[in-house]
Amino acid sequence: MKTLKTTVTALLTTTLLAVFAADSRATGLHDAVGGVCEKLCRYLEAKGETQIAIGQFVGPPQIASTSGPGIVKVFHDYFEQHGIKVVKRANIGLKGEYSLTKLPHEGVGIKIYGSLVDPFGDVLTDFSLDADGGGGGGGSHDDYVVDDHKDIAHLLGATTEIYTEDREIDRNRDLKKQILHPQLYVDQHKCGPSKGSPYRIEILVHGQPVPIDVTDGLGFVKINRHDIYAVRIYNNSQYDAAVRLSIDGLNVFTFSQLRKPDGQPKYKFYIVPAHKMVTLKGWHLDNHTVSSFKVTSYADSAAASINHQHDIGTITAVFSAAWPKGGKKPHDENYTAKGGRNATGFGPPVSQVVQEVQREVGQMRASISLRYSR
Repeated sequence: MKTLKTTVTALLTTTLLAVFAADSRATGLHDAVGGVCEKLCRYLEAKGETQIAIGQFVGPPQIASTSGPGIVKVFHDYFEQHGIKVVKRANIGLKGEYSLTKLPHEGVGIKIYGSLVDPFGDVLTDFSLDADGGGGGGGSHDDYVVDDHKDIAHLLGATTEIYTEDREIDRNRDLKKQILHPQLYVDQHKCGPSKGSPYRIEILVHGQPVPIDVTDGLGFVKINRHDIYAVRIYNNSQYDAAVRLSIDGLNVFTFSQLRKPDGQPKYKFYIVPAHKMVTLKGWHLDNHTVSSFKVTSYADSAAASINHQHDIGTITAVFSAAWPKGGKKPHDENYTAKGGRNATGFGPPVSQVVQEVQREVGQMRASISLRYSR
């Protein structure tokens, strides 16, 4: 993998955080979607179209991935920023898929591909990329295929553990193995990628921890419709952890009222101090209030607010080491790398006070996922 250093403005619940600047050549989800959308916007403008409807983005069924809503939200924001209004009914619609793809050095990435269609479902133009960077979208392989480990784990809802001191080929091989053959270590009501991992998550329903059931290497928790839940995150490492928490593929800052000048959420991560735990209660609204996590019908869910009906029911936390801006980085940080179902909606506002801090964020070290909808 490539350089993966990020400086962030963060918050502490001690902790919360927003990307301030990035020094990374790895291609993340926003980079990949941006490359595709640039061409799609030019196509729409040439056709005199100023509106688009966005349908579903469906993941690989073998992996039980649930990040379609997150991908749709990135497309939605990009179109809106470039003057293309996203509506429910339009002359042209966008639909697509995402899947695993093989990369050099035993690596894996996420390929996003899809089509612009007319109201009859006829394809007007499509974009797809093979391993050599070909396809209707044009451009290069690195431009459109997501190869950032954080985004891969987030998109696939993977439980993984990566050793930063390993060679690139070994990290890639470990990530691929854990995606294809998932495992979850359960310690009472907590779970992590392995017994020795310093990272754990725990789900609380109405303030009480709930049991975790493991089926085919995937973890499941029972959360009934109308239940209010929280996600407790444990960092038993010797460094602060930058944690990106996603629900149904949507970052918990997706609906935050605090935005950057380009309209994107100001924050992406929470910072969990070394040897501490924090309890995250809901969707971030501002630095004093969140909208609690509440299991609802699809119609009332966060995913429904972007018209996405599939790929729901996953809670994912991605962990990276973090340290003060300009401070000493961890000794092992390596910078040479490259419908009828339940969903989570918006519960009543609850207090959760956080403090903004600046942190540098390294490579992904672990990712933990739990499913609450089978």
